[in-house]
Amino acid sequence: MDILRIAAFSHNNRGGNPAGVVICNEMPTEKEMLAIAKQVGYSETAFLTQVNDGWRVRYFAPEMEVPFCGHATIASGAALGENFGEGIFKFITNRDEITVSVSKSDKGTFVATLQSPQTWSEPAPNEYVEKILKEFNLTIADLDANYPVRFAFAGAKHLILVLKDRKKLAEMSYHFDQVKTLMQDEDLVTIDLLWRESN
Repeated sequence: MDILRIAAFSHNNRGGNPAGVVICNEMPTEKEMLAIAKQVGYSETAFLTQVNDGWRVRYFAPEMEVPFCGHATIASGAALGENFGEGIFKFITNRDEITVSVSKSDKGTFVATLQSPQTWSEPAPNEYVEKILKEFNLTIADLDANYPVRFAFAGAKHLILVLKDRKKLAEMSYHFDQVKTLMQDEDLVTIDLLWRESN
């Protein structure tokens, strides 16, 4: 088992969003994957094993399995490129089949582009939004009215909140356990708190 640490979306090997990538001969047990994800310590670690004409992939955060992770998929594509060269790789997730296209850049690094799982978004119920905002010490007045609060899905479900004020976002604090419970109520993988820097 080869445990890799790869930053997706990095530029000249700087910055990016780090993910663990584990390429295995056979898929470890859930208990083993959870332990490895905790050891790696990033938000997600992808576990891949070759099956027929594709790759079975599962994603684990340090506390639980998640249905999909975009940056860990990009990191996985780069890892497959390093190991098997350029090409289009089929990924079989818990819910979908997608493809990841991998090519070599002029600098010799591998660039991966994923085909997103099916996407959708819908308004989040007001009662639920009010509960979340209360836990973040925010009110409806703190939100940017140009961006209604929505659930968004692209392989995993997220809640999107756009704040008016950068300072308010920077000062945000919350009670982890209460927010975790509210997230589990809606099967959320993340709550995305955003601020529009410019037009």
